[in-house]
Amino acid sequence: MTTTNKLVRLSALLLIFACGKEELADDSASLEPNNLGGLITKPLSIKAELIEKEAPFDGRAFHASVVHDEKMWVIAGDIIGPNPNDVWQSKDGQEWKLVNPNAAFSSRSDHAITAHDGKMWVTGGRNGTLLDFEIFNDVWSSKDGQTWEAATTEAVFPPRSRHTLTTFNGRMWVIGGAGSLTGNQDFKADVWASGDGSNWTSFLQNAPFGKRADHTALVYDHKLWVIGGYVKDELGGDFKNDVWYTEDGSSWILATPNADFTPRSSHTAVTYNGYMWVIAGYAGNAKFLNDIWRSKDGITWKKVKTSNDFRSRAEHTSVVFNKRFWALAGYPLISNPTKTGIYTSGYYSDVWSFGN
Repeated sequence: MTTTNKLVRLSALLLIFACGKEELADDSASLEPNNLGGLITKPLSIKAELIEKEAPFDGRAFHASVVHDEKMWVIAGDIIGPNPNDVWQSKDGQEWKLVNPNAAFSSRSDHAITAHDGKMWVTGGRNGTLLDFEIFNDVWSSKDGQTWEAATTEAVFPPRSRHTLTTFNGRMWVIGGAGSLTGNQDFKADVWASGDGSNWTSFLQNAPFGKRADHTALVYDHKLWVIGGYVKDELGGDFKNDVWYTEDGSSWILATPNADFTPRSSHTAVTYNGYMWVIAGYAGNAKFLNDIWRSKDGITWKKVKTSNDFRSRAEHTSVVFNKRFWALAGYPLISNPTKTGIYTSGYYSDVWSFGN
C-alpha cells in the first residue's frame, strides 16, 4: 500500500471516529470507497418512481389520504369546480377504483383523516368560497368507503380546517387548524382526543407550539410529533420549521426551533424505515418545494436526493404502503395554459412512490 493510500485511509477513519457512533449509524449508507482506497461522502438518495402520471380521479389538492384494509384511499379535496365528496381506493397505486362518488358527508377540502379501530375517520374541513363558506366539526367513519356513519355532526371542539387527525395511544388526536377563511382566520393551538369519535377530551387549549395550521403530525418512537406549518397570532404570521413532540398529549417538548429544512406549510410527513420524513410543501412568496428530508431524532435533519423528477408541490398527501412511502396529487407553482389560452388550477393527479 502506498503512503498516499495509507494517509487517505487514516484520514477517513479519523473522520468516522470524530463523527461519533450515533452519527455513523445514521449515515453509514452515505460513505463509499473511492479509487484511492479511502472513503468519500455520497449524498443520501432514495428511488422515486412515477407510478401514475394521471390517475382517474380529478386533479386535486387539499384532499385526504389514508391506508386502510390493505389499500390506499383518496377522499374529497379541491378540484376544478365544486368540492367533491368522492372516495377512491387502490391496491397498487396504479389502478384506482371509485368506491363512492357521493359519500354521506358534505363535500369538503382541507379536512383530516386517520385509520382507527378498523375504520377510516374523517373530520372537519371547509366548503364554499371566501364570500360564502362553511367550516365543519363533524366526525364520520367507514369500514368500506361506501357506507359512512356520523359519530357526531357537531363535535365539542370548534369547527376547523387545515388541522391534523392522528391515531396515537389508542385514541384519535385533533391538533390545531383554522376556524375561518377570512380575517385572522381564527388559528387554533388546541389538542383534543377521542377513542370513539363521539366523545372528545380537551387536553390543551393553548399548546406551547402556538396557533398553527397546515402543519403535519405523525407517530414516531412512541411519541406524537408536530412539524412545521404556519403560525399566526396578533402580531402576524410566519412559516415554521420547528419540531415538537409529546408522550401524553399534554406535555410538549421542543426538539428544535429551527430544523435544517426550509420553513414550510402544506407539506407532508411520514414514518418510514426507522426515520421521520418531510416531503415538499410551500415556503411562501410563491415558492413551492420538492425536497425530501429525514431524521432519527427530530433534531438533526438530512436532505435526501431523489432519483427522478419529483415535481414541486404543496397540499398533497403522503402515506406508507407496501414497504414504500407515497405522494399523491397536490398543486404546483405555475398554472397550466390550455389550448384556448385559459389557465387551469394546475392540480396534479399523479401518484409517486419512494423507497430503496
